[in-house]
Amino acid sequence: MNLSRLEELATELFINNVRKIDGKLLTPLDWNDYQKTAQKNHQAESASNKELYDSLVFVAEAIKRDGGITEEVYEAHKYAINSTARDLVDLRVWGSGLSGNCIKEDREGKKASPEQIARFPEDYTSSQIREGHVNIRDTPEKLSDWEGTLFQTEYDESGVLTTYRFFHQAHRNTLVVKSVDLDDLQAAVVSFVQQYSDPVPEIPYPFPCPKSLYEDKVNEFNKEFGPYLKVVDIKDRTMVQFHDNPEKLAHLVGEHTASISVREGPLTYSLASGAPHYAYLDLFIPEHCQTPIIFNAEEHHDQPTVVHPLMFPEFVIDVMKTYVQAKTQ
Repeated sequence: MNLSRLEELATELFINNVRKIDGKLLTPLDWNDYQKTAQKNHQAESASNKELYDSLVFVAEAIKRDGGITEEVYEAHKYAINSTARDLVDLRVWGSGLSGNCIKEDREGKKASPEQIARFPEDYTSSQIREGHVNIRDTPEKLSDWEGTLFQTEYDESGVLTTYRFFHQAHRNTLVVKSVDLDDLQAAVVSFVQQYSDPVPEIPYPFPCPKSLYEDKVNEFNKEFGPYLKVVDIKDRTMVQFHDNPEKLAHLVGEHTASISVREGPLTYSLASGAPHYAYLDLFIPEHCQTPIIFNAEEHHDQPTVVHPLMFPEFVIDVMKTYVQAKTQ
């Protein structure tokens, strides 16, 4: 068996034609699915930005007319104002109890009580976080219910906003209190309105190998090494499938080389390399791609092993070569 050929093809598939886009490792096989997802995300973002724009146009006109943000304008457009201010004070982080990007909290605009305001009269920056305070949501049954955002707004005699603070509990019992600079907020509102646009994003194909040629290389790899392992597409993910189940694969590779250690986790086996280049590889069965079941050697005796090859590709290639070498000796 030509292991040099295996390494050459695997390098082309899992290293040379892999790109990290939006935090995800992709190959040409994943590209169509990524484009569909990106388009859906753009449509959702476009709708959200249009909603903000429609509100902030009114807010910008009101600022020019009234010399600031009045209580009436704030209450009518609090989602857009809270959202803009949140980015200014950099408090869009959230824990398990908050909605994604704190959109729900910005829409609700729930006010801090006079008692809470009196208890926390000063701002606390990220380096001066105050902990151990009374639950911000008054729901102490679950720690995640402590998380949330409350707002403090105060107005002068003419009804214009003069104090605007966030009481943001991003994770468990950690509170950050920040005041919003109202001049910066008004400038941000005007800037958003002036710079608003909704272009359709162009997503250039990022891989050196055209998809058709990449598919040819996959077919070539599977033809040469198919009796032992092959490249497969499972739920729009490029994966490598080994003929043996995780237990057999782990022990076969682990016994064949001392540089790869075998670990038995709560769901399945994994392989790991030591220093100086630590890497690991979880060994799944295809059913793991649907649900986090526990691998059972007897029940899953005839199941193949599938792995994600893109996070530590050099290590995966070493495992592939070791496995094929062990199987052909």
